[in-house]
Amino acid sequence: MPDDARPATEPGFPVGRGYATAVAALLGVALLFLSFGLPLLVLDRMPPSWERAGSVVLIAEGLIAGLLLVRRRGWTRAAVAFGLALGLSFAAEWIGVATGWPYGAYVYTDRLGPRLFGAVPLAIPFAWTTLVLGGYLTAESIVLRLTGRTRPILTALVGAALATGIDLGLEPAAALARGYWTWLEPGPYYGVPTMNFVGWFATALVLYAVCLPWVRVAARPAGAAIDCLPVVLLGLNAVWSLAIQLGRGYWAAAAITVAISVLTVALTAPPAGWARFLRQLGRVARQRRPLGLLHRF
Repeated sequence: MPDDARPATEPGFPVGRGYATAVAALLGVALLFLSFGLPLLVLDRMPPSWERAGSVVLIAEGLIAGLLLVRRRGWTRAAVAFGLALGLSFAAEWIGVATGWPYGAYVYTDRLGPRLFGAVPLAIPFAWTTLVLGGYLTAESIVLRLTGRTRPILTALVGAALATGIDLGLEPAAALARGYWTWLEPGPYYGVPTMNFVGWFATALVLYAVCLPWVRVAARPAGAAIDCLPVVLLGLNAVWSLAIQLGRGYWAAAAITVAISVLTVALTAPPAGWARFLRQLGRVARQRRPLGLLHRF
């Protein structure tokens, strides 16, 4: 079926008005922080009190990723996948801080708020959950569009590569610029050891493998407007990283962030799919019904 002939929406699990309200509220938290924080990030004038507010945004984005999965998989599967992603990512980070494996030797600072068991900030597992759930939905859409089929193994590989690419932009912004964590054995890429990116790919791949039975979906139309939502969620992190990179002059990292973002947008859905998404967004905006957008997907 040609892209422009596909329906603007696809069947999803039924959700109530409370679902839409929750997603809208969490998205509002993230957008509010970005609206006020982006100029401060570019000018490198972020006050210390706002650093901890950033952890609230990471938690909100992780919850949004879980709720987007509800619409696509149902409450039970989404809850199990969310719990697995949250718990396993915390375990991976705790092991990483304690042993230096598989990312290299590093420690978290207090800039993201309290650290669970004195090691890992509460917001970090939620950040991983955004990448795992939002990244898998994005990777699934890419593979489906390129191959015409849902291929779980290929999707996991694409998702792990996407997560690693995102970290290439994230590390200079979060570690070097904002000081959320410190590398004890600096490496060649903005002080980040090469081992970190190998560890990111491996961790993401393991998380996808464990969560796969709960997140994969049966065959569906490729390029639907619903495919755009997880990309928008990941895009919030990209905008945050890019603002810091431009403010600090991290041009190589900024180029990587832009390249990955453009490639992801191009591969996730065809222009017709993004056009449908924007039309629906505009239609809801004209009706002044912000919750309506979520019900459309």
